[in-house]
Amino acid sequence: MCIRIFYNSIMLSNSKMLPHILKECTSSFTTSVKVPYRGSKSDNQINPPNFQDIIDNLIQLGILTEKKVSTLKDVFSFVGKSKVDPLEVVCTLDPFAYLSHLSAIEFYGLTDRFPKTIYISSPKQNQWQQYAKDQMHKDLKDNYSSYNNAKYPPLENLRPLKIDKKNIKFFNSLHLGAYKNIKDRNIRVSTIGRTFLNMLQNPDLCGGLDHVIDCFEEHAQTYIINIVDEVERKGHKIDKIRAGYILDEIYDLNHEVFYSWLQLTQRGGSMKLDASVEYAPDYSEKWKLSINIYRD
Repeated sequence: MCIRIFYNSIMLSNSKMLPHILKECTSSFTTSVKVPYRGSKSDNQINPPNFQDIIDNLIQLGILTEKKVSTLKDVFSFVGKSKVDPLEVVCTLDPFAYLSHLSAIEFYGLTDRFPKTIYISSPKQNQWQQYAKDQMHKDLKDNYSSYNNAKYPPLENLRPLKIDKKNIKFFNSLHLGAYKNIKDRNIRVSTIGRTFLNMLQNPDLCGGLDHVIDCFEEHAQTYIINIVDEVERKGHKIDKIRAGYILDEIYDLNHEVFYSWLQLTQRGGSMKLDASVEYAPDYSEKWKLSINIYRD
């Protein structure tokens, strides 16, 4: 479907190696791909061809088309691949990114909304650069120095603003996060447990707290083990109290871990169900939480 020219796997000595690239492109990739390293060595690495010449050859030979699938200049479509899946494209552009927040909610079928924005989580820039360097070392092995000396493109952190009429919103996470790879598609998405935890931590990126509570109402009973496990392991104190209130007091669900979460509450505190709204007098005595949202 699309190809991003990150960097090339073969250290080229002359244009006779171009068929190897064409073979890689035509036989190894079917939908959404990035050119991978193969780490193969050449006999002569003194005068590698200009990288742009390689791309121009791919275009002239009808492997790539200059039809753009994003606002970025180095993203191309394979000839004959007319339909663009924005989710696959964005996961191709950033090998460390994954669908999260409202996009993950939509992917798992937890909502009937059809957001016009794709929400993506990716490491912060300094961490991303280290991941990229480690990935290049892993892929290139002994060819790493030769590749850099040839001044071929490094793995870069590209952030498109839009792909095929879909806006892209990036969320910088402290770590790679908990995600899963989708079989037969070049898509990564936050795990179901992390998706619910994200709802508690960033309801503004998940359609708002009312929408979050609706998602819990419809699906929390199905995924309660995943939710409780993720909140217990990765959630903060306030995440556990909010989750406990929603699961226990609103929807009357039970789990043995709720008892330990209740020990985190404190009388006279200022904890709120919705962090973005002012404190309200409605109060959960059990969970010591200001219930500052109003639902029918």
